[in-house]
Amino acid sequence: MLVLVALTSAVSMMVPTSFLKGLVIGSFFVGGGAALWSLTVQVTGTAPVMMGDTAEMWTAMELRRLQSRGWRVVNHFLLARDDLDHVLVGPGGAYVVETKWSASPWQSEFGRSRVRAAVAQANANARSLGLWHPMKSRGVPVRPVVVLWGGGPNRQESIARDQGTTIVTGNALRTWVDRLDGEALSADQVADVWQALDAQVALRDPSDRAENPVPTSVAALLSRCSIAISCAVLGFFLVGRLLAATDSVWLSVGLGAATLVPAVVGTRVRRLRVAAWGWLIGIGLPVLALALAQLLSQL
Repeated sequence: MLVLVALTSAVSMMVPTSFLKGLVIGSFFVGGGAALWSLTVQVTGTAPVMMGDTAEMWTAMELRRLQSRGWRVVNHFLLARDDLDHVLVGPGGAYVVETKWSASPWQSEFGRSRVRAAVAQANANARSLGLWHPMKSRGVPVRPVVVLWGGGPNRQESIARDQGTTIVTGNALRTWVDRLDGEALSADQVADVWQALDAQVALRDPSDRAENPVPTSVAALLSRCSIAISCAVLGFFLVGRLLAATDSVWLSVGLGAATLVPAVVGTRVRRLRVAAWGWLIGIGLPVLALALAQLLSQL
């Protein structure tokens, strides 16, 4: 970014008009930030993770089409430490659906090894869900499914079976969903199983969010900084107004310090914490400076 700043500064000084200078500087802010973001995504390995999350959203969108036919879907279902991407419950029984993404062809040696690992994972997850007491006690059959997204530009629609696991390419998922049917469970049984799944989600999701908190976004950080700075400036301005109105340093210090008590309490409240800290800084620093200056003047 420093190199880009230097180049942009040099070029902007050489162009003849203000319009072109603005164009160069604007291009730097847009292109430089985008290039840094792209480089960060590639170098840190974030791109495959992002595409994996996107592929799970694609699968969830297709599975939701079954809701009109009496099926229920839950995403990111937690039984143990690792989650199940999707759990599908309906008239045809229960399915554990694992979603995978690959930029390289699934037919390559690397792709086939990933498919084998995905099949083993889906089988293990189906076994775990089938042994879960609400499923086992109700005799609900659980079948594993693997959905493969990506795989290069020449991917073909495919629905196959391997070791009892259904393997569906992403572009064939809608076809598989449309064919899905059965009478293994009644509507009451589906509702009963769904109630158990819903209770598990309500139990595990809060603890999962506490163990794996979502990082604070840049927008949230900017918003918090803006609130803190605004409160600090307002507090600083208030001390100045108190000093001008009372014409007494110690009275201004006392009145300003009195406002620090509710601010300290506010730091304990989550929604008020940022504003309270800004107020403490904006009031506390000038109050402390005035008190020290008055003490030194009296010595």
